[in-house]
Amino acid sequence: MAITRTGLSPASPLQLQDTHLAYLLANSVPTGLRRQVQDELLHQWHGAIVTATGSPYSFDQVLADFRRCLLFMVARKGLAPLYVAPGGRAEELATTLVQRTFACAIDYGAEELVVR
Repeated sequence: MAITRTGLSPASPLQLQDTHLAYLLANSVPTGLRRQVQDELLHQWHGAIVTATGSPYSFDQVLADFRRCLLFMVARKGLAPLYVAPGGRAEELATTLVQRTFACAIDYGAEELVVR
């Protein structure tokens, strides 16, 4: 089951939600604040998923899936500044999002998932 905007739908527990959570934590929250609240938010989110779905989804699996999403985000966000005109608010926003995403990915050791 997956929690979507309209409720529960058949899918893996993290098909959409882990991506949304990764975007929320990595992009929407300043890095310092994210570091203060991230563990509590991940545990609360995990508890909500297990309660809503009855899934045996472990917290270790939450972290593994979350780290994979962060790695994917780094790949996408790393190119973001190439698509905005230099200077101005758009470049500032793109730079902020890239910095936040990379900081979150590094904090969670997502680089360890890269196959060498």
